[in-house]
Amino acid sequence: MPFEINNKKSKGRPKNSSNKITSEIRRHYQTLISDNLEQLKIDLKSLEPLARLKIIIELSKLVLPRPIDIQDENEQENVDLSALTTDDLRTIVKIFDKYENE
Repeated sequence: MPFEINNKKSKGRPKNSSNKITSEIRRHYQTLISDNLEQLKIDLKSLEPLARLKIIIELSKLVLPRPIDIQDENEQENVDLSALTTDDLRTIVKIFDKYENE
């Protein structure tokens, strides 16, 4: 039975609950890697350096968390000044001058 909009019978999996199938697949995959770790090392060493590096990078994507974009505290957002009047801009300049002279 396909999902129906406004279905009152089931709300689906609760938020932040794990998917049972995904958890099971991950567990089996971890076992597969653990059981074949020595052979994987041998196989990697038999590759050319560039191919070895490509595989290591691809495997890293599966293991390492993805980086998140964090804006630097000192980095400023672009502000559209076109809506400001000449008086507004003069006031802003005075404020900056005041802080520069302190």
